[in-house]
Amino acid sequence: MKPETTNPTRILFIAPHPKDLDQYYKTLQSYETIFVAEASLDYCQNKNENWDVIIIGDYLEANPLDIISTLKETFSNDPSFVLILKPGHEKLAVKAIKMGVQEYLFQDELVPSIIHLIVNKSLEQKKWQKVYQRVQKNQDTQNKTLSSNVFSQNFLEMRLKEELKRSKRYQFPVTLLLIKFTDLEASPEKFGPSFGVQAMGHYATTFSKHLRASDMIGLLGNDTLGIVLPHTNELQAKVVWERLANIVTNNPFFYHNQNIYLNIQNYLCSLTQEFADLQKILKQIHQTNKPISDNDLELSGN
Repeated sequence: MKPETTNPTRILFIAPHPKDLDQYYKTLQSYETIFVAEASLDYCQNKNENWDVIIIGDYLEANPLDIISTLKETFSNDPSFVLILKPGHEKLAVKAIKMGVQEYLFQDELVPSIIHLIVNKSLEQKKWQKVYQRVQKNQDTQNKTLSSNVFSQNFLEMRLKEELKRSKRYQFPVTLLLIKFTDLEASPEKFGPSFGVQAMGHYATTFSKHLRASDMIGLLGNDTLGIVLPHTNELQAKVVWERLANIVTNNPFFYHNQNIYLNIQNYLCSLTQEFADLQKILKQIHQTNKPISDNDLELSGN
């Protein structure tokens, strides 16, 4: 579907590889696209310009992450970023995701022929983030538990099903990150009955400050938090897990004048519309306490 002519999608493509330039031009001709070389980077920092998508090509001498950081500070309209990398730069891809890059591709993935699909996907992701922000203002308060200030399990499951319908329609991944607090089973005897609720609420509220507007966090049972991550594959979800695990490791829960360090365990699920039963997932985790699998599910634990 072509963008509306009254409000064309504007794309800034920095440092495309010269050998692919003609193909990029043909593929992106339905958009208002400007191609610039690395030497013309000063042009990109014109604050009077607004871009919907900024593509960073692989024909660069500078570190692409430095360029992205500079452009993020330059443009106030929060454009989507797509990064094209040379093969073997997987670590750079992980760092890019941490910076908020929507998509990355490696040059050996037939990039010129699929770049329009990636542009559409990044625009769709940005659109849904805005929708989520509007929905959250109207619905979040009434659907969050009083004890933890996060979504209730029923509401999280409802939103998850809606998200999976959209993922099937627009072909983007959805990953479920489960964080189990392994110490809470024995906590009532050691710290009192309210300890677990307060600890879960504390970390859930803290985690929510480090998630995107489109991410959803909910309380699942007495010792597990569930985080639905739209537009996120398992590699990207592992980055989220590492960030949240560092929060727990470096920030003990202060309770009755004590700093209490809690142990956590994670499970990552790549979800499909056919396998989205939170009850089934939780039941298998609690029964086996180890990684499980299903025809439509790969669940890994750490």
